[in-house]
Amino acid sequence: MGCATRAQVQHRIQGRLRRLAEDQPLLESNAPPGPSFMPEYRNPEILQGVAANHEASRIFDEGTAARKHSLEQTGTTMVLATVLFLIALPTRFRSRLVRFALLLLTGGLRVYALVTIFGFPRLLGLPRSINKLDRLTSVNEQGVNDPQVDQD
Repeated sequence: MGCATRAQVQHRIQGRLRRLAEDQPLLESNAPPGPSFMPEYRNPEILQGVAANHEASRIFDEGTAARKHSLEQTGTTMVLATVLFLIALPTRFRSRLVRFALLLLTGGLRVYALVTIFGFPRLLGLPRSINKLDRLTSVNEQGVNDPQVDQD
């Protein structure tokens, strides 16, 4: 590079730096600190994160409902086990009054267990909207569940 060319390049660079210093866009007090703070900026990963968070909340709610049903079914199973125990217990007593009281208690518990069993959704033959595995894999283009699949 010759001296004339070097001087021209220095003059051009110094001119650009001078214009940048005069504009001072970085020193404005009302300028946003970065592009993500501008109202026009949309981060697609944040939108995907929101969709994934909604999906996780929905699955968590399904799990909570399944846990509730499981506890109800376990409780009913325990009542039925108690009924079996109480059916065999009156044969150990000689008093008719005690036998009758235990059988009456057993009958009441059996009725309670049967009413609870008939209250379970699947025993009544209520239609299930869709298999849970299919529901978890049905995702549309945006990564969010299809609203028609979520309706029960």
